Amino acid sequence: MDNKLFLKNLWTWRQTSLWMWGEPIVLTLLALGFCYLIHPTNPLFVRGIFPWPWLIPVIVVFQYGFGPALLSVAIITIAAVIQKDTGTIPIADFQSYILSGMTLILVCTIVSSAWIRRILNAEVTQSYNDERLKSLSRSYYMLRVSSDYLEQNIISKPMTLRLAFKELLKLNLNENRELTPEVAYSFLQLISQFCYVNIGGIYLYQAKALDNEPFAEIGLIGKLIEHDPLIKKCLESDEVCYVSINQVEDASDCVYLVAAPLITNENRRLGILVIKEMPFWNLNDETLRILNILIYYFSKEIIVSPDISNFLRHYPECSVDFARQFNRLTPLKKDFNVDSALVAVMVSKRLRPHNVIENLRNQHRLLDSNWSLEQDDYDVLITLMPFTSAAGIHGYMTRIKNYLNLDLGLSFENEQIKTRSMQLYDDDPLSVMNYFLNFIKEKNIDQSN
Repeated sequence: MDNKLFLKNLWTWRQTSLWMWGEPIVLTLLALGFCYLIHPTNPLFVRGIFPWPWLIPVIVVFQYGFGPALLSVAIITIAAVIQKDTGTIPIADFQSYILSGMTLILVCTIVSSAWIRRILNAEVTQSYNDERLKSLSRSYYMLRVSSDYLEQNIISKPMTLRLAFKELLKLNLNENRELTPEVAYSFLQLISQFCYVNIGGIYLYQAKALDNEPFAEIGLIGKLIEHDPLIKKCLESDEVCYVSINQVEDASDCVYLVAAPLITNENRRLGILVIKEMPFWNLNDETLRILNILIYYFSKEIIVSPDISNFLRHYPECSVDFARQFNRLTPLKKDFNVDSALVAVMVSKRLRPHNVIENLRNQHRLLDSNWSLEQDDYDVLITLMPFTSAAGIHGYMTRIKNYLNLDLGLSFENEQIKTRSMQLYDDDPLSVMNYFLNFIKEKNIDQSN
């Protein structure tokens, strides 16, 4: 046992047992006996240099308090009374001796009480500081672990949102555009890799009833628990629901973490995607927003491709890939406020020997789609840039300018090369494209758009 702990336990035992009452009696009797041996005629040292027997009550009052010290005082008083009765001590000296001794003990008691309170307060403060230090140490440790995890997560993150959409566009449906278990499983693998989902599944409607057997799953999710509060909330609201005290009542009874409906553009319910297990720190606003976008894109744009025939009828020279991508991105601005951009580079036809348009086409980024057309004296290359903010447009324009200047020796300082850019806004795709083409032609544009 630790010596410090042993002494503390011994001290506590002495203060909470009969020892604290017996020790003052024994010490006082021993002190009086010793004083009698060395000074038989005046064992109490009345009128002496120092009344040595009173040293025992002083020690006792500091060690055990005022109560045990009174026992020692009583024994000394009895001895003084005996000395007075035998005529050894005059009555005046007796009174002065007892009064001075009691005064000394009272002063020592006051000092002892004050210091005991200070010590107790110091111990309480020390205990509080120790607990706070332990709490801060644990918090710092968790912060360090979380920081290490986040750093590793960022470094080893398998893909960006652009790469996720690239993989999403690779999902191949059959010629009837029916959802197959293979495609559903590939989509679950995609969100598992990007959103760190451990256990999840897709349940489809069969004969207008939700099948409780998973159509596709990662991990072992099992049969759907339809009475789960999260599932009920999702089916009632047709919105993505997740475990939250503010969103779902009885959140503690939820078996699942996230439930998202799969709804087509015609508002036809295909099924429901359920996530049962994922890391706690990944269940955040950013992950849920990205999951929302992927599910929306999958259910409304991949399973049921948007009708682009009307768009191609108005712009027959537009490529099918550009039209399809444009019609997919425009609704994302309305539903999720996802920024995308259109950038047009207008090159004078006199620069055709430099193959500027073809060279710029080769500079496109991942997921970008291009559309080449002619406008009066210019060849125009329109680039559709998914998930691009104003800062992304600026970066792209800077890269294009540097490329034309350094590689082709061309400059933007003249009228031979012009640029126009715009972020997609919430409106019909035809209206948005018509607005942008008029913007390129520098026609009067209705500002209400």
